Formats: sequence, C-alpha cells, structure tokens
Amino acid sequence: MASVDVPPRFGANDALRVARLTYGLEARVDELPSYADRNFRLETAEGVYVLKIARLDERDEELDLQ
Repeated sequence: MASVDVPPRFGANDALRVARLTYGLEARVDELPSYADRNFRLETAEGVYVLKIARLDERDEELDLQ
C-alpha cells in the first residue's frame, strides 16, 4: 500500500492534457490543496470543473465519500 503522504505524480500540465484529450476542454488549470491525491480547478469558457487524480490504492468507497 502506498503511503498517504505521497500523492500521485501528476502536475498542472498533466491535468491540462487530460482536460484536452479526454474531455475536449481548453482550460486554465490551478492546483488545489490536497493531502493524499491531486486536485485541479479547471476554468473554461463554459464553466468551472474539478479534476481529481487519486492514488491507485485508493478504495472506491473512500472516493465515493469525498
């Protein structure tokens, strides 16, 4: 099991790439504070979204609570 102190290696440029390739969004990306994962605020002309990148060992039940 990975340490909860070590969030996934994933930066703002990675978040922008996911936004473009997966969701077709051109967005301004800001990283949000987080403890065990990575969260990004994606601001587009259409609205604001949050992209969450969880650790591989994160249980679905824990993610559902968030």
